[in-house]
Amino acid sequence: MADMHHVVEIKYAGSKDKDTFQKANRVKCKIHILQDYCIFCQTCDELVCPSCLTKSYQRHDLQEINEVFSEDIKSLRGCQAELNNKFLDVYEKQILTIETTKLNNTDHLKMVKGKLEKQESKFISALTSFKQTILEDLEKKTCEIESVASTTKPTILQNIDEIRDKLDVTANVVNTKDIENVHKTANNLRKWLSFTPEPVSIHPTVFKTLPDFFPEPIDENTVGKLFGHLSDKNGIPISLVETITSNMPSIDRLIVNNKNEIWISDATLIFTTSANTNDLDEHNLYVVTENEIKILCSFKPNIPRAVYVSKIGLTYISTRDSGSIYEKKESSIRQIVTLDKDGKQDKVFECTGTSDFCTNIKRIRDRLDCLYVIDAYKPYLEGRIMSLGKNKALKWIYDGGLATNKHSFVPSDLEVTSVGKIVVCDMFNHALRILGKDGYIIHHILLEELGIYLPCCLDIIQNDKIYIGCRQEKTEVTKNGKIYLVSLSEF
Repeated sequence: MADMHHVVEIKYAGSKDKDTFQKANRVKCKIHILQDYCIFCQTCDELVCPSCLTKSYQRHDLQEINEVFSEDIKSLRGCQAELNNKFLDVYEKQILTIETTKLNNTDHLKMVKGKLEKQESKFISALTSFKQTILEDLEKKTCEIESVASTTKPTILQNIDEIRDKLDVTANVVNTKDIENVHKTANNLRKWLSFTPEPVSIHPTVFKTLPDFFPEPIDENTVGKLFGHLSDKNGIPISLVETITSNMPSIDRLIVNNKNEIWISDATLIFTTSANTNDLDEHNLYVVTENEIKILCSFKPNIPRAVYVSKIGLTYISTRDSGSIYEKKESSIRQIVTLDKDGKQDKVFECTGTSDFCTNIKRIRDRLDCLYVIDAYKPYLEGRIMSLGKNKALKWIYDGGLATNKHSFVPSDLEVTSVGKIVVCDMFNHALRILGKDGYIIHHILLEELGIYLPCCLDIIQNDKIYIGCRQEKTEVTKNGKIYLVSLSEF
């Protein structure tokens, strides 16, 4: 009867723990095959039968099989829970994330492909329509010219016929040698010539030359601006490290020296002036030392504007003629010149005439093989970044067209990192733009998400640390500009 019942110790009576009442199945000893295991040896960590027990397990720590079985059942259930909760659930969630991401990416890819195909269709349609508009305009001009020709030609032919008739009559009369007829014909011809107006030549503007078609270069930048581009929403992580409030309405320039001190103006300052500056000539470049202002160099008749001193002590200055900045004439001159330590000038770039190349250079930075400049070529400082080779050739232009923006691209300052990336303040879009050496945009970072507005200037102190000087924020009541230190990860 005992074999049919589960006997437990009295201390477990009434327990609701099902594992307490678990009973192991009988198992034959692997050595004494006619004997069942009856007890567990804790010392040897193995099951033993009565025969084994009489021979080898004297003075060992022994435990009831069912007690060990119950403890192991509890341990296994705990391990199961840990496997489920700590491992299996995590891995299953990861698989679900992978599958969901894969599905979302597949759906997103289909959506983007659809947008691309739709954009392609619209683009081709717009090109076809634009081509047709040009052709229609050309045909209209052709018809106008043909209409003038068809109206003018009969009158001219009639005049030619009349002149030839008179020439024939005159020739015949002369040949007759009839004095009366010759005299009469001569009087009539003189009378006709006296009353007939002089023939008027057809003015060249009547028969205008048809316009020619000059195709624009179809490069990646042009196509990208017209067709569209991919935008990486992930961007690069940016964080605000420090905020410094100044007593100035705008921080237009800042430099961090090797002592990590921020200078809004330097003890030794090189500067240019505007025309309304008292007692200072706008044609001169000035230097301030120990509270004394001296003329460093004169550029008459041109006016110096942007100034930059390189690490090797070479000074770059942009100059322009005294005429209008944006309405250029044939006499207009734009230059970038260098000034060495001895004050000797050397012309690096020159643009003359009505070309919009180098219209209003506001910033200059140099590298071994090129110069980077900000050219505010439109009113309200709308501008572009230009890379000018040291061989006096234009390398590339970035006009801000490829990055999504609310306002016009107004680059207010730029710096170049040690690895050659170009960081640009995009003032009215409250953003930073990071360009590669080839002039293509790498990142478009919205500073307003950090509460930073109207960035005017910047200085890179490390590859991942940047000071940014700003105008008075729109949300501020005070009239103080601020300086922000930001950190860019993976930059």
